[in-house]
Amino acid sequence: DVIGQAVHHCYVRATVDGERLPAFSMMVRRPEQGDAATAASVRDAAVDYTTSAEEIAAAEEERRKLAERFKEQLLHMQEEESGDVGATGGDRPREEQEQTEPQRKARSRNPVSPQPEPDTAKGIRPGGGGRHLGHR
Repeated sequence: DVIGQAVHHCYVRATVDGERLPAFSMMVRRPEQGDAATAASVRDAAVDYTTSAEEIAAAEEERRKLAERFKEQLLHMQEEESGDVGATGGDRPREEQEQTEPQRKARSRNPVSPQPEPDTAKGIRPGGGGRHLGHR
């Protein structure tokens, strides 16, 4: 019975030198009692490479808000393209109302201004030149 094993008992299926050995059962040693000071030390050290539940929740909430804003902007763009919104100009700025339809479509599809080409003459490599985001 694989599911109903006693505490500290297990079945093992091992492969040694590419050869599958027959399954066998074994008992593992009980863990040592442990030391509260060592456990506290490990937990303290883990703070440097783990993320707290509060930080994860805040990041998830921020991503949820960003996704909601994206959906709203996408819906607005789709409505603009279909002509459902702004037929009379509505609450858009005057400059935007005066743009032709192709200008509005081009602007709405490319909201980010073009980035300058990398300066390879000064030894700057495309792709960030080895930059990376640090953890913390």
